[in-house]
Amino acid sequence: MAVERAKQVENKLLQLHGKMLEAKFMNLRLQMNPHFLFNILTSIQYLIISNQVNKATKYLNIFSRFLRSLLNFAEETVVPLDEELRILEMYIELESLCLDESFIWNVTLSDEIEKEEVLVPFMLLQPFVENAINHGLMNKTGEKHFHISLQENDENSLVCIIQDNGIGREAAAKISRDNIFSSSIHESKAIKIISERLELLQQKTGKLAGFTMEDLYENGIVAGTRVRIIIPYYTKEET
Repeated sequence: MAVERAKQVENKLLQLHGKMLEAKFMNLRLQMNPHFLFNILTSIQYLIISNQVNKATKYLNIFSRFLRSLLNFAEETVVPLDEELRILEMYIELESLCLDESFIWNVTLSDEIEKEEVLVPFMLLQPFVENAINHGLMNKTGEKHFHISLQENDENSLVCIIQDNGIGREAAAKISRDNIFSSSIHESKAIKIISERLELLQQKTGKLAGFTMEDLYENGIVAGTRVRIIIPYYTKEET
């Protein structure tokens, strides 16, 4: 039994080495946050060497599917909404691993949206979710949660709301300034790129596109952050 267990661990480490090479390639192609990739690989490695093989296998499989999906759609400008959400949910599961599964999250989609038919810009939502997790929730004590909802805004666009119960933008910015290992530079760059993408979408389609960010308050105390993103409504005929 011990020999079989050791063989399992050895095989998982070999798989992990292969995923490290894939991750390096993906980082060059898509400029994913290197801290994110490093943290995932480190977390999976810890599960392997601590003999949590089943859990390591689960997350290694999620990571493999995540990388494969990024590769499959790397050249695409837009993807079906169901694919965007599938990839986003894998990303969130991996972030959850890095934070010891310490937050609760869910995604809701209104019934009128045909997610297989609607096309959205690829990886548009991920930077906002990354921001909510790593800057809103990471440094919060107590229960941590965020919610993503999508519904029709009008006949030409969708609206996505990403809301967390984190520490708010001002407190997060202060922590980032004080932390030399912070990924705030990546975050600022990612949000800037998304802003430019949405502006280009508005110019291309003539439809409203953009986002707003606001802190939420309860009794004068910061209680989280809400992002509201307007996404032009695409169909396959419009691309």
